[in-house]
Amino acid sequence: PFFRFGIDIDKRLFPIKAVDFMNKHKITGPLYNAYRFGGYLIWTGYPERPVFVDGRTDMYESVIKKTTGQNLSTVVDQLYKVDIALLRTPRNPRELQVFNQRFSLPKNEWRLAYQDHLTMLYLRKIPRFIRVNNEQRQGN
Repeated sequence: PFFRFGIDIDKRLFPIKAVDFMNKHKITGPLYNAYRFGGYLIWTGYPERPVFVDGRTDMYESVIKKTTGQNLSTVVDQLYKVDIALLRTPRNPRELQVFNQRFSLPKNEWRLAYQDHLTMLYLRKIPRFIRVNNEQRQGN
């Protein structure tokens, strides 16, 4: 069931494990994030990891207008210059098709550093993330 009694954060809805991974590897800096993760990311990582967008759409109206219909690589490279992207893992073939059309990042510039049932964390291939990328390649 969707609703449960008690006080806790539903691990099925929020990027808890991805944030744990970022904390463990000291991954900080502005990030592009899926809209639904913004509030949780602010709660767990601000100011070390400023978010791209969260549920306060009135604050992000200009961002939403500027980025609607844009490919993710255009948004992160040309408009906002971020080196971290936390995206939702596609859940079905249709979402995967949309993801491949709009949210794929160039493999020569980005590396998938973490993935679980909910999230995919991409890091730009730059010197400050080389340690994380090397550890992931070795399976740590």
